[in-house]
Amino acid sequence: MRARRLGRQMVARINAKTGAETVRAIRVLPPGPGRAPQTEAPWERESAPPVETGEVRTRETASAGYREAPSLRSAARPNRDQAATTDRRSH
Repeated sequence: MRARRLGRQMVARINAKTGAETVRAIRVLPPGPGRAPQTEAPWERESAPPVETGEVRTRETASAGYREAPSLRSAARPNRDQAATTDRRSH
């Protein structure tokens, strides 16, 4: 009720803040039910086709690139002992 009574003042303040006549009226709706009841959950619908699952990938069935990656990663990483020696020399 209060918003309905102060509607014109609120419109004037909003338009003054924006610098243009962006709001012409404020319509306050009467209170109603909070939410519409859901008839069914989206995941319970039977219209969607079942998802086909492929084979489970494990380390044993992984691709050759997956098995090769750890050794490549460790080869690209600098040795901790060499990094410590380099840091001491630079100071």
